[in-house]
Amino acid sequence: MALIIIKYFHYINSTKFTYLIYRFIISLLTALFISFAFGSYVINFLNKNKIYQKIRSNTPKTHSVKKNTPTMGGLLILFSVTISVLFWSNLSNIYIWYTLTIFLGFGAIGVVDDFKKVYFKTSKGLSSGWKFFFICNYYYFHYFDLLQY
Repeated sequence: MALIIIKYFHYINSTKFTYLIYRFIISLLTALFISFAFGSYVINFLNKNKIYQKIRSNTPKTHSVKKNTPTMGGLLILFSVTISVLFWSNLSNIYIWYTLTIFLGFGAIGVVDDFKKVYFKTSKGLSSGWKFFFICNYYYFHYFDLLQY
C-alpha cells in the first residue's frame, strides 16, 4: 500500500523505499510502534474484563505469580504485524499473501486455544492432538495450493 502511495507521489525521492531492507526496517519499526501505542489499551481491556488464564492448583510457587496475567495478548501481535505487512509490503507478491494467511491461521489456532481457556475457566485449552490436526491441515492446504506457483 505504501508503495502505491509513493509511486503516486513520484516527485518525492522514493527510490530508497523500493529497497527491501528499508521496507523491512520500517515495517519492523511500524509494528513496534503499533504494539507500543495500543499495548497498554489492550492490557487494560483484558484486565478490566478479567480475561485471565486459570492457573492449576498443583503448580509450583514460581509459576503461581502468573495468576493475574491476562491472556490473549497475541491478538496485539497479530494486529500490529498484519497492519505493518499490509502497509509496507509489495501486495502484488503472492508469497506475501501466503505468509500472511499462514501467520493469521496459526494465530487463529492460538486465539481459539486461549478463548477455550478463558471461556471454560480451565487451564486446558486445545489438546495437542487438535492443535496438531489444525496445524497440519492448514499447512497442507497452503502447501498444495502453493505448488501451483
